[in-house]
Amino acid sequence: MGQSGGGAKVCTVLAMESARGMVHKAVALSGNASRAMDQNISREIGKYILKEAGLKESEVDKLQQMPWEEYHVLAHAAASKYSEDHPELKTTGMRMGFAPVEDGTIIPVGGYFQKGGHAENIPVIFSATTAERSLSMYEDIEDITKEEAVAYLAKNYPQYAAKAQALVDAAQKEFPSMKPIEWLDLLAWNMRPNQIASQDAKYAQGGDVYSAWFAYCPPVFDGKLRAFHTMDIAFWYQNTDMMYSHTGGGPEPRKLATQMGKTLRQFMLTGDPNSGDLPKWPKYTPEEGQLMWLDKTSKVLAKPDQAINDVLASN
Repeated sequence: MGQSGGGAKVCTVLAMESARGMVHKAVALSGNASRAMDQNISREIGKYILKEAGLKESEVDKLQQMPWEEYHVLAHAAASKYSEDHPELKTTGMRMGFAPVEDGTIIPVGGYFQKGGHAENIPVIFSATTAERSLSMYEDIEDITKEEAVAYLAKNYPQYAAKAQALVDAAQKEFPSMKPIEWLDLLAWNMRPNQIASQDAKYAQGGDVYSAWFAYCPPVFDGKLRAFHTMDIAFWYQNTDMMYSHTGGGPEPRKLATQMGKTLRQFMLTGDPNSGDLPKWPKYTPEEGQLMWLDKTSKVLAKPDQAINDVLASN
């Protein structure tokens, strides 16, 4: 089980043949990966690092003599320059920077969830939160209008600039009871496209797939926290009273945590999350797109963000 970068690591382990027999179930939270970094990109970033350091390829060993703090700054500056020089890669979904590299030996080339891989029959839960980054916790934009949300998205997330209006319209269509700030939170750090890509790849490989979307908004900080990145960990592990700064503590979050904790234990034991505490949780299929919406009242939904994903996929 892993969250954020840990979720991507879970997917990486599921791709590694050397992990055969060591993993029987898996959970990836707000972090997914369906492919490692291309070797050619990795090599090119390496060349950028040498150039940034003022070294020749024959002097690569000198990098090991640098203090790690100095190397860290230098390497990330080099990776940023590579990314700036190759803007076309930003829209491909290709992993760049510092990440596992597909080598055809430890990590397969061409994608993680391949037929015949050791994870072929391993069940997996994939999940995300609805407000991975709660923007109004950092800026005074809790009461923005729809028009202001469109402008904010276009200005601060240039990859969405051309589609900002269509994306906010789609979010309003899918979630009419939400406020504009909630549509913005949902769109700005949207991990669902990567989650869906990983779910679809795992489904094609084999093994049961279960999908979730965590949406609980705790009654703290005037409700501005929302379901932010990492909040769901306390619920899966039933630590909501200990993490009261995140959850508010008390019976309401504890009830959801009890449901989620029992569900997680059932999945770990049997590969099936249905413990009876949540509504019947169906297996995910790309056609139906079923997911468990985890909230004060949890429910099963089918492709609840389809309109948003259609906009993202459009030219």
